Amino acid sequence: MKLDDSTISKNISIATEFFKVYQAVKVEKLKKKLINYSGGTTGFIPFTIDFTLDGISGIKIYDKLIVDSSFLPIQYPRTLEFIVTGIDHSIKDGDWETNIKVTLIPKFEEITESITAIDSNIVTYQIPLSPVKTPISPAIIGTLTNNLIIGDSITPNFALNTYNKANLGLSYTAAGVLWESGKGVKTILKFANAYTSISTNIKNVIITIGTNDLYIRDKSTVKQLAERLKLLFPNAKLFVIQGGYGPLLGEGQTDKYGSYKTLQNMLQSTVDTYYKDFSDNGITVITPAIGNVADVHSPRLPIYEAIGKILKGLMQP
Repeated sequence: MKLDDSTISKNISIATEFFKVYQAVKVEKLKKKLINYSGGTTGFIPFTIDFTLDGISGIKIYDKLIVDSSFLPIQYPRTLEFIVTGIDHSIKDGDWETNIKVTLIPKFEEITESITAIDSNIVTYQIPLSPVKTPISPAIIGTLTNNLIIGDSITPNFALNTYNKANLGLSYTAAGVLWESGKGVKTILKFANAYTSISTNIKNVIITIGTNDLYIRDKSTVKQLAERLKLLFPNAKLFVIQGGYGPLLGEGQTDKYGSYKTLQNMLQSTVDTYYKDFSDNGITVITPAIGNVADVHSPRLPIYEAIGKILKGLMQP
């Protein structure tokens, strides 16, 4: 059974009672599986953890968090997991903080193949999670387009460019699912491994990546990402948009970690080598790159439209 976000928010008491019943049933099953099981009727001692982070969005009630549980008794990490049961936000003196409460519960059954109809144009089915896991809940694309864009902070900006929005119709997931600001290819692979929806309707997947990696080569990760995307979107053609670099990049902005300086002095040969690993794994590299612009994030960048026009001629209809 799956409750979507809107159902939970409108029927929070019903969803909570369902969750309690589910936990009770799982505990009874766990009591039969535990090695050297002993104890009362509960089967384990439940507890909660509260922690506060810098302001963060995207985490929802009943999301699963990966928590280091090596300090717990041996059976806990094997049979239990942490689920978000409370989220509070506070803003004080211009500082945004998020308090998250997680509760220890019996592990969910691993997802096996099952058909899920999202709407008349999109049908997906679930696959088991890969060994690489992240604290991000897998999400299903909820739009009607057949073209998906993933990657770094360029993702929504490129999709919302006036030309691209009208001619490419790119959809994208929530931040932290298949894209997120400031992330490189390793993180996108983790997101893709945690994403469990095979979507046969997706015809084109566009990746925006490179700048946050400082164009440092990682052949193995690129290969794994290509393989994972081909599994998740078996009918899709894969593209990669080359990121920003050059003397203008970061002009007038604080270079706290020295990244802008590295990117401003980036050699073209380094960039070419980075993207060759994508082309070697069946991903079409789009030229020109976003390249030498002061701020790569404005949807109004002329280079976005120029790249969009090239994509339009290459993408599957």
